[in-house]
Amino acid sequence: MKKAVKIMLMFMLMITISCDEKTTEPEPENEAPVIGSITANPAEITINGETTIYCSATDPEGDEITVSWSSQTGSFPNGNTGSTVLWKAPGTAGEYYIRAVVNDNRQIASDSVKVKVTTITPEGMILVPGGTYQMGDTRNEGDSDEKPVHSVTLRSFYIGRYEVTQKEWVEIMGGNPSEFTGDNLPVEQVSWYEAINFCNALSDKEGLERYYTVNGEIVTQNAGKKGYRLPTEAEWEYAAKGGLTGSGSPSTYSGSDNIEEVAWYYGNSGNTTHNVGTKAANELGIYDMSGNVYEWCWDWYGEYSSSPQTNPHGPASGSYRVLRGGSWLNLALDCRSANRFRYLPDYRNTYFGFRLAQDL
Repeated sequence: MKKAVKIMLMFMLMITISCDEKTTEPEPENEAPVIGSITANPAEITINGETTIYCSATDPEGDEITVSWSSQTGSFPNGNTGSTVLWKAPGTAGEYYIRAVVNDNRQIASDSVKVKVTTITPEGMILVPGGTYQMGDTRNEGDSDEKPVHSVTLRSFYIGRYEVTQKEWVEIMGGNPSEFTGDNLPVEQVSWYEAINFCNALSDKEGLERYYTVNGEIVTQNAGKKGYRLPTEAEWEYAAKGGLTGSGSPSTYSGSDNIEEVAWYYGNSGNTTHNVGTKAANELGIYDMSGNVYEWCWDWYGEYSSSPQTNPHGPASGSYRVLRGGSWLNLALDCRSANRFRYLPDYRNTYFGFRLAQDL
């Protein structure tokens, strides 16, 4: 009898242990995160410059997720985490991939969406796609201040198809300062300061935020504003060389090795300016970057550095502002794309004009 009771007790104990094991379950392993889909609204967009679009990610189970976002280009100015973000789409046409990543305890799930961007180029402007080029006298044809040749990387920008004409000047500024008069002739007798004032006045007319703040003779740039501006010296040369990247050698003049094809200069001008766009354009469709009138650039004049540069704006200070391109009065040597000229910013002459630029 005692033996039977003992066996019964042992059996009951085993049942109790078995039940305890069943009620004490191990902690489940973390499941890998999942992104069900990501979307961009809209997935196809036509824009003039940069804009923002919505991007969102969802979980197939309907759970809340926090994701980190990245893009092939552009940025996320309002933060780059969360299930919904604003993506700053670039102003350059193309197909871009937006990627969402969930990282949970070192387990990663990701998905991407393609966004197609089509751009509208402002009237009268040419889109210059960004790139890296060799700035300076790559053909060993010029002066010492065109050396050393150095690598410059530029973002995309807009530049005027033509030099600013007298008709455009009169519509914005009133009187005509030019010596040689005609609606489609380039405006001349314009100082650097007056060119800056034209940029601001045109921006005002078109409802754009001014790129420049002017306080007497002190002019500062408002980076990121969409108003009109002068090209930097590096942008000007890049555009004059046709936006050509790499180590290849561009034409001597803007669009050709034959100056007669692309420029009004001392040898063919008859000592006067000519209507814009009457010579051949360069590779980008830009006219008169060689000859007709010198064109003011933003930069203070200074010596080149051999170091690679990205979006340079020239020295912080100086006495002279840069002009580029040569004019109706100049010899062929002065109309080369790499040639540099400088003058006091308040100086005017019958061979000084300008063309516009604009950020995307």
